[in-house]
Amino acid sequence: MHYILNIAIHFINAWDKLTFQEQRIVTTLVYEPLKRIDIARRLDLTSGAIAGSLNSLQDKVLIELDECKYNISDSVLRMWLRNEYEKKGVYPIEVFNNLASRWHILIKIEKCYLYYLA
Repeated sequence: MHYILNIAIHFINAWDKLTFQEQRIVTTLVYEPLKRIDIARRLDLTSGAIAGSLNSLQDKVLIELDECKYNISDSVLRMWLRNEYEKKGVYPIEVFNNLASRWHILIKIEKCYLYYLA
């Protein structure tokens, strides 16, 4: 259980440190892997404008490139983001302003891991 809690804390800290553009890129990949040009189109940006963010997300091991398509690296992160959107209608973009929000999200991520590992 302690291991799951550490992973959940890692996700919250990683998400909180992403730029707004990086968060938008990750949320664009929640439902399917996409090519760089398709990500850019969905965000109404140029392919070149997202290059640095894509590289940064790969360096942070949050996304991966496989057969010319970017995908979220961790299925639990993907499931958590999908769950947040389906329940609230919005992704948790820049929502970790206070400690209460962090703990609320931490518990949700922990539940996702318990479900995934069951």
